[in-house]
Amino acid sequence: MKFRSGIHHLRLLFAVLILLQAFPVEAKRRAPPKLAPIIFNHWNIRVVREKPTDQNVVFSVEAQDLGKNRLAWRTDLYRVDLDATLESDVQEIPVTEFRLEGQTIRARDSLGRTYILDAATGKIRPSPK
Repeated sequence: MKFRSGIHHLRLLFAVLILLQAFPVEAKRRAPPKLAPIIFNHWNIRVVREKPTDQNVVFSVEAQDLGKNRLAWRTDLYRVDLDATLESDVQEIPVTEFRLEGQTIRARDSLGRTYILDAATGKIRPSPK
């Protein structure tokens, strides 16, 4: 009788393992939202993500002159230093909000930090409290 009970438990364990394989769990987070560029003063202003080295990622805002196809200005918002032992996509802090408000650009990252830039110059302005 004990032997039968052990087989029953093994069958149950096997069934649970099969079900777990049928519903994989993803450890990665969702991709950040696609941010539409802003058109201002004949410039195409957009968020740029660059990975200059394996150790960090830089998030910037740049304005491309539409008529002359040249860079009007570029402002680095922040840099994220990466831990080489972890996957980079789970360490990054992407910009999740990007919009024009009058003469200023408001960008917000996934931690809720807000960056306010002068749309004409790209200079960072103090964020109102």
